[in-house]
Amino acid sequence: MPRFLCSLALLLLLTSSSLPAFAQPKPASTAPANREAEVKRLLDFLTSEYGRLFQKNKDWVNRAVAIISLSRLPTEGATGKIIEQLQSEKHPVGKLVAWQAMLARAPLLSDIQYRAFYVETVRMLKAGLFAGDLRIALLEVFSATPITIETRNYWKELFINTSALDSADIPTLIAMGKALRAWGDPVLYEALIAALQDTGFAVRAELILKAAGAQVPWTLSKESKAVYTKWWQANKKELIAIKPPADGWKKLVPQYVPGPENAAKIDPADKRWYRELELGPLGLKSFDFVFCLDCSRSMGPEIERLKRDLRVIHAAFSTIASEPRIGVTQFAPGNTVQLIPLSGKIQELAQQVASVGIIGPAGEEEWAGAVERTIAENKWIGAGEKNRKVIVIISDEPITPAQHAKLTPIVTQAAKEGFRLYAITIRPAQNLPTDPLLAPYNRAGDDEDDASDPGLMRRRPGALRRRPGPLQGWAAYDEITKLAGGGVIHAQVPQGTFGLGGAAPSDMPGAIAPVYPDGGPNKRLLVRVLTDAINPQYADRVEPLVKVLIAYSQKAAPREPEIRAAFGNGLPASFPDGRRAR
Repeated sequence: MPRFLCSLALLLLLTSSSLPAFAQPKPASTAPANREAEVKRLLDFLTSEYGRLFQKNKDWVNRAVAIISLSRLPTEGATGKIIEQLQSEKHPVGKLVAWQAMLARAPLLSDIQYRAFYVETVRMLKAGLFAGDLRIALLEVFSATPITIETRNYWKELFINTSALDSADIPTLIAMGKALRAWGDPVLYEALIAALQDTGFAVRAELILKAAGAQVPWTLSKESKAVYTKWWQANKKELIAIKPPADGWKKLVPQYVPGPENAAKIDPADKRWYRELELGPLGLKSFDFVFCLDCSRSMGPEIERLKRDLRVIHAAFSTIASEPRIGVTQFAPGNTVQLIPLSGKIQELAQQVASVGIIGPAGEEEWAGAVERTIAENKWIGAGEKNRKVIVIISDEPITPAQHAKLTPIVTQAAKEGFRLYAITIRPAQNLPTDPLLAPYNRAGDDEDDASDPGLMRRRPGALRRRPGPLQGWAAYDEITKLAGGGVIHAQVPQGTFGLGGAAPSDMPGAIAPVYPDGGPNKRLLVRVLTDAINPQYADRVEPLVKVLIAYSQKAAPREPEIRAAFGNGLPASFPDGRRAR
């Protein structure tokens, strides 16, 4: 059916006489029985229309967004359609979206429906679909029922392939501890305690045991095995008696796709239900994306973060667009600008980006020159409904008045040529919890803006001031990006490169990677940019899809073994209260 039932939807919207009877405006005194009948007819109608879409639409993005729309309907019919789509969907991200929709309605599922969901979950596990924070929800599903050989083996595989030195793995390690607690499995408890004698596994083993509820002070040393053996012997009987309740899956909660709406609050005359049927094709053809990266002396950690995330970013773009390309423009003081041109060849691009480092002398960064040369010296795609051109500035300094004056006409013209401009402003995270169990545990990785305290942002004398407003010295980013239809992400980040995997700091052999409450600046950037690129008008349904896509794209992240030179307490003296010393 052309353009997602567009003609039908427009006809429904433009001519009230053509609306189904249950969608006609009703007086406020409509009898409850009549209202319930109208709501039922509305939901049956929408279920039928979305079902037809699944059968005929060849665009997996449209099907995924339709699943998110359908997931709002609190009916048996909607559940049946989602199960059918989960079982038949071939695209991995589309399948994961359907899986998330089933997870979101778990409390509504019958025993038979949940069993069908669980069987498909195991198939998806064997196909290797779960990555990133999707592993958290998967562990929750598995731990809602008694442990099996299959789920125990998956848990062990996660233990071997995760790292307590990688911030991306910390939420999953905590989820593993919660799953262990729910299962009460002695095999895994004892395997963890045995692992405490191996420097490559000891820290993550202790983290999982603590997340499982072990009431033992952090040890992180060669004495850990003896301490936890004593704890296990004292608590074993109580711990192995814990088992998931018979209907434990009824308590599962949504992760990325919201749960169904309350039928009692649905207005059958609300035309938004029909406007959702207007959604046209969503997939992109070309996606050109350039980072304008501040490479001045304080930006070392952000340069390393981009190197780490580059393959994930490319994987996400490649799933949405058929022809994605990425470029990097380095800029620094002294009119220093260096370009890595747009390229779709990730291997070559990664090799070039690997050589990116600190450049230029001290002084005022060249924001304007970077954006101007990025536009002028890259071979950008042409205009087109399915083409996108995006530039992202990443910097830890406020734009100066002189640079702001130069940028304004450049960005104004760029907007006319179809460019979107975004920015990530970086500032140091303050007083992060050293103990990851005291950090915010957000299984969806989408906490509120982590720059809620703009007073902590570093200021530069003479920087552009907002009058009035709290972001003094940084308002130029908001002003400039709005000229080109973008926006700003104000991000706090841990100091240094610790948390990107690799070896433990030499002075902290037992250290644990810091937790990003929001998944980190690049993840937040991807959510914003991809939601806008696909269709910002339908952000409430596109954004859940984008978050699933980003989690799935973590498959492309480089994996480093957990390297620790020796046992030792790698935490500062203030560790018991969970805070680093100022």
